[in-house]
Amino acid sequence: MTVIDKIVKTACDFVRAWKIKPDLIVPVPPSRAGRRVQPVSEIAKGMGANLKIAASDKSVVKVKKTPELKNVVDYQARLNLLKDAYEVRDPSLKGKTVHIVDDLFRSGATLNAMADVLLKRGQMNKVYVLALTRTRSAP
Repeated sequence: MTVIDKIVKTACDFVRAWKIKPDLIVPVPPSRAGRRVQPVSEIAKGMGANLKIAASDKSVVKVKKTPELKNVVDYQARLNLLKDAYEVRDPSLKGKTVHIVDDLFRSGATLNAMADVLLKRGQMNKVYVLALTRTRSAP
């Protein structure tokens, strides 16, 4: 069993206990797009397979380049960097329930930006989020 498999199992156990029924699992698009393996995408795919829910890293995409936000401490600066950074590419999700997965929670700015675009532009019914870790220096 790999580390990703262990994370997937733990995340799925949590989602089952949470008793939510999303139509789709969406990973937060990466800041570093050039990595050979994107762990958050792999975790979202594993969760989808385990929970028998569709998972897609193509439904919401990053359309604006941003620096890695783990190094940006100021919340307003994070929001400014994330303004118009995401776009919903799957219009069939309108009215559906989406579960966002991210690896790191610092201020909530990334998850708020993703949820905002899904709810307002994508017209989702509900959006749930799961962050796998939290920084100690969160404001």
